[in-house]
Amino acid sequence: MVISGHPDAHFSEFYAQLDKNAQERLEAHERAIALASQNHEQVRNSAEQSAELYRLHVQREWAKQRDDQERALQQARLDAAREQLERERERQLNEQRIEQQRREAEELARRIEQERLEAEERWRREQQETRRREQAEAERQRKEQEQAAAAARAQAQAQAQARVQTQPAQPAPAPITSSPAAAKPAAGAGPAQIANLDQRNALHKRYLELHKKLKDFRKFMLDLAKMDPAVKGRMGDMRREIKMRVGQLTTDNTKNTERREKIIAVLEEAKTRFPEPAVAAQQFMVSSNLPAGGPQVPALLVYQLHMFAKAVLNQFKEEAGIDTKLAGPVGILASYVFSDPRFKWQGHSFSDILLAKLHKGCPVLFGIYGNEKTEQGRQRLGWPREGGSWASEQRHQDTMSGYGAGYAALSLRIYRSARTNPFPPRMFWQTLALIVNTPARDITETHYIVLKAMVEHSIPSFARIFDTVGLYALRSALVDFASRKPGSTAAQSLGVLREVVNRDEKFSL
Repeated sequence: MVISGHPDAHFSEFYAQLDKNAQERLEAHERAIALASQNHEQVRNSAEQSAELYRLHVQREWAKQRDDQERALQQARLDAAREQLERERERQLNEQRIEQQRREAEELARRIEQERLEAEERWRREQQETRRREQAEAERQRKEQEQAAAAARAQAQAQAQARVQTQPAQPAPAPITSSPAAAKPAAGAGPAQIANLDQRNALHKRYLELHKKLKDFRKFMLDLAKMDPAVKGRMGDMRREIKMRVGQLTTDNTKNTERREKIIAVLEEAKTRFPEPAVAAQQFMVSSNLPAGGPQVPALLVYQLHMFAKAVLNQFKEEAGIDTKLAGPVGILASYVFSDPRFKWQGHSFSDILLAKLHKGCPVLFGIYGNEKTEQGRQRLGWPREGGSWASEQRHQDTMSGYGAGYAALSLRIYRSARTNPFPPRMFWQTLALIVNTPARDITETHYIVLKAMVEHSIPSFARIFDTVGLYALRSALVDFASRKPGSTAAQSLGVLREVVNRDEKFSL
């Protein structure tokens, strides 16, 4: 490089160039700083925008969460309020239901009480009417029975004299009359049989009326029990206990005694634990002389005695009808219970309850009979029904056999103690006389079936009670009466029974 001119000029240019270069560098630096500042501002703006966006995002998320929480809280409050409302509504409905049930219960109790009062009033009116009717009838029957008894005694004497005159070579049996004067049965309670058919029909009708009254009484008791569930339940338990114990009777006397005491305990409870309501005892007694409207007896005791009689008759019909030996334990139990002083009223037994059922089931025992081939005749004979139709002949024979054997088990029992059998042996004798003395035109197979069942397993007891005159009566039944209907299978069975008796008992009938 050629340097010309003044040195200071050169230095000036040099310095000017330096200044220029410095200025350029300064400007470049400033531009770089401005650019950096601009970039920084852009970065800062971008960061601020990002921060703002993030802040807005966070704010929106927080607001969203807050809104969600508020909505959840609001929903929870709404749900709680709704549940509270539902609970309140349910409480009100429950209170309304309870109030409605209370009103319905009160109305039901009022209706039941009204029905009870109406039932009692009907019962009282019926009993008053029955007592008035029975009082008048009892007086008439008493007079008629006295006249009939006198006539029967006269007839018996005449027949005895005629028999002696017609058979002088043989000591023939005395005609079987309604009063075995030569025999020695123990005296006791029990209805007298009547020789006159019209009078027997009248007495039979009274027992049938008692049978119907017992049905009405049973319904009356069930209606009363509905008002007290505790009594209703116990009343049913007692009935089932009695039925079960009667059905358990066997030939084991020890076990039978235990079952008898169970039944006695039930009847004692009915008498002592439930003395009310009480009913007039006289309305359940046909053969007693209690005044109308007389002494009161616990109604539940009468009801359970009725259930006991029903169970006894069912055993006679179902079990003894198949095997007449099974009647013995049942008849002994029935005689014992109805003779128990604890279950009498002023010394009078309620045995007519059982006799009413026998009058309904086996009228032949009481001198009532009819034609086995007609509707009316079968009704009078007590021919059983099954499903609204007459039962089979075999069913009828089994039923009559059971009743006949049961009647013998009831009446051929004498107690050594002060206890008196309400079905005394004279009842057996009277029934025997009624059957054997049936007019020939009226004799039915039923007569022979019942008679055979009566004597088949009771001859030792009968002979022990009635002694020699009893043997004469048996000969009349098994020989003379059996021959009065030739060709009858049932009559022929009496002849077979006679041979068995002669062989096993060493008699000569």
